[in-house]
Amino acid sequence: MGKYKKVAIILIVVLLVSLAAIGYSWHRANNTGSKGAVATVNGVAITEGQLAERMEEFKNYATRQGLDLTSPAHQPILEEIRKDALDQLIEEALFLQAAKKEGLAVADQDVEEQLKSIKAGMPPEVYQEALKAQNLTEEKLKEKIRMVLWQDALYKKITDPVVVAPQEVKEYFEQNRDRLTQIRVRHILFMAREGLATEEEIKQALDKANKAIQELKKGADFAAMAKEKSEDPGSAAAGGLLDHFFTRDDPNFVPEFVAGAFLLEKGAFSQTPVKSSFGYHIIKVEDKRDSFDDLKGQVEGMLLANKKNQVFSDYYEKLKSEAVIEKK
Repeated sequence: MGKYKKVAIILIVVLLVSLAAIGYSWHRANNTGSKGAVATVNGVAITEGQLAERMEEFKNYATRQGLDLTSPAHQPILEEIRKDALDQLIEEALFLQAAKKEGLAVADQDVEEQLKSIKAGMPPEVYQEALKAQNLTEEKLKEKIRMVLWQDALYKKITDPVVVAPQEVKEYFEQNRDRLTQIRVRHILFMAREGLATEEEIKQALDKANKAIQELKKGADFAAMAKEKSEDPGSAAAGGLLDHFFTRDDPNFVPEFVAGAFLLEKGAFSQTPVKSSFGYHIIKVEDKRDSFDDLKGQVEGMLLANKKNQVFSDYYEKLKSEAVIEKK
């Protein structure tokens, strides 16, 4: 039950965090009164109640990250939370007003489908506990889901005309080919952890690695040897095969391992042991993606996403520059 509850809360927290641009309801956006307002956006009020509610969401998230906000030492954090919460509400007001001009709406059926998907991922009692932990009712959750869907619709409408020319894709590939190249490898690890292994253990690991390389040079099967001899618990059973392609910039691997791997051509293995903080590796490149055909789709997708994000960011900055925003 604890595992399910944790996952449930994470799902809802992720939903809340994703509301960076669209967190409160349509009827609130229509509130043009200024009584109890902490700010107005084009005459639309943001109330003290809205700010307090958003600050609670921020504080709940901070508490779950291990911060004790009751400590006087964290008063600056509370002040920052208030500022960020108000800025977010102002941003939301701008987007909601823009949505009206664009004629956007979200169907009730779409909201219900998203809610159904969330509820399907956990037992009913865990779902209720997760709502309680986030101080949410189901109606408030549905309201937030509607806003997420609305933001997606606004983003799509504003960025749909954006395209990437084939020449842009080709030029980016040519300029960044080395950085874009991806490989997938097998490896055999002889463990000698830096700072933990003794000099004798380091020597033994190196000796075993050198002996294994000699066997591979004589024709031994790499995958079979990895299953038998590798001391990496995460990949030994798979014949040393790592589960995804990686680039030179992948932060999931130590630099020495990456450098040693990218020295090899497809099908080749290390001729000398590769030393890292884990010990000594023998690496074999199983596959390599380095041609334009291999990487065209990825490059095009990345460039398109970057362009769309920039267009939407510029759109928001224009909304903001043209708006009348007053903080009380």
